[in-house]
Amino acid sequence: MPQTLNGKTDFRNLPEPVLITEYVAPENDIEAFFADAFADILDLDKVGVTDNFFEIGGTSLLVTKITLAALNKGYDISYADVFDNPTPRKLTKFILTDEDSEIELSEESTYDYSKINGLLKENTLENFIKSEPDNDLGDILLTGATGFLGIHILRELLENNDGNIYCLVRSKSNISAEERLKFLLYYYFSNNYEELFNDRIHIIDGDITRYEDFEKLSSYKIDTIFNCAANVKHFSSGTDIEDINYGGVLNGLKFAKLKNSKFVQISTYSVAGESVNNFPPEDYLFNERDLYIGQGTENQYVRSKFLAERAILESAIEDNLSVKIMRVGNLMARSDDGEFQINFISNGFVNRLKAFVTLGKMPYSLLSSVDELSPIDVTAKSIVELAKTPKECVVFHPYQHHTICFGDIIDIIKPLGLEIEAVEEDIYDECLNQAFNDKDKQEGISGLITSAGGGTMKKVWIGAENDYTIQVLYRLGVKWPIISEEYIYNFIEYLNDLAFFE
Repeated sequence: MPQTLNGKTDFRNLPEPVLITEYVAPENDIEAFFADAFADILDLDKVGVTDNFFEIGGTSLLVTKITLAALNKGYDISYADVFDNPTPRKLTKFILTDEDSEIELSEESTYDYSKINGLLKENTLENFIKSEPDNDLGDILLTGATGFLGIHILRELLENNDGNIYCLVRSKSNISAEERLKFLLYYYFSNNYEELFNDRIHIIDGDITRYEDFEKLSSYKIDTIFNCAANVKHFSSGTDIEDINYGGVLNGLKFAKLKNSKFVQISTYSVAGESVNNFPPEDYLFNERDLYIGQGTENQYVRSKFLAERAILESAIEDNLSVKIMRVGNLMARSDDGEFQINFISNGFVNRLKAFVTLGKMPYSLLSSVDELSPIDVTAKSIVELAKTPKECVVFHPYQHHTICFGDIIDIIKPLGLEIEAVEEDIYDECLNQAFNDKDKQEGISGLITSAGGGTMKKVWIGAENDYTIQVLYRLGVKWPIISEEYIYNFIEYLNDLAFFE
């Protein structure tokens, strides 16, 4: 390998890689369509029907173009289908598969949840009131400390709890793990907490997908593990989502069992999954005593988080491990100063808003749809306080219970020049279809494209409720602030100033 002066691999002088594959010609019109679409999108001379989209240069963003091209041709595929069928031949087979063919039962549906359901049945306000809390979190292992939520949990622990905090952080290229964390602490809080490093803050260079990195901590006292590490992509052509979100949790649980540590998992209420053809009922509200209710978990991110929760509850039953699962919501800017996440481009809510701004239209039916916007600082405080609750309390939904209608958000952001007109459904559909064919708008509407398609099955995301969690938080002295017009205006103005909506 060519080397730089400081002994590192010189990537600039590496030869261009050449992927050698055997060309297999299309055998029908559908295979030819997808082979041509792959070639056009990736700017290749030709693509064979067995060529994998992601191995020949395709990316998650470019998948939206495949989905759009197929929908415009009349082939009803979803964003997720391309990841599951990444070659022209597999996509063709998927389209031609008999819709009435027998559906194979998923592993999630055949698992015996009786013991887990019994454990969740005890997750009640009555047990919170009558049982003893665990107010001492002790020495803490924190994973995902460089993430938007992880770094706010770190600050909450530093400001309002005693004890050492060991942060499992990966170094990147020429930036050490310690430098990464200090940079982000200063970015978010104008304070890198320099004086606390090697005093209360201890950096362990490692990755949660490697158990040997957990073993670096084997000689330390670890009383509580906060697992904030996550791959937040919703689809991937590889195994990286499950490796981190599920495999990393299995490593953490193994270490927690070794150290007899409490395990606090940051999850998401989107594990409620989807109602498919009204099963479970579309109007069901997923609560803190639910895990598997028959929901669809096709989304790779959701499935990885679901499997992680199941493994955690299994450990509580089989290993008598003290566990907490925190299903967070739509993480938004801080309540006090409006500071938003550094990688805001990955936030689902703002990407949907960008899509409507790009279209300039929204159907009347969505104006009354509600959103919860959870300030990151209150979310972090809620999680730390809920981690101290009695052992019987195992699952919480720490997200904002004050909601706001999308129609109100539209009115608030109008002064910023972000105009979204409410129209009838048929006009909106026509506008959306035109945008599908407009290359200048396709990237802007990508927040909607990932949910396009899906065939004849009606899929609806299941909602959630958090009355139990809110009641516990009231008793812990934590209250969610009402989302004000000023709060929404300020963080949308921040995004607008960065040309996010252009």
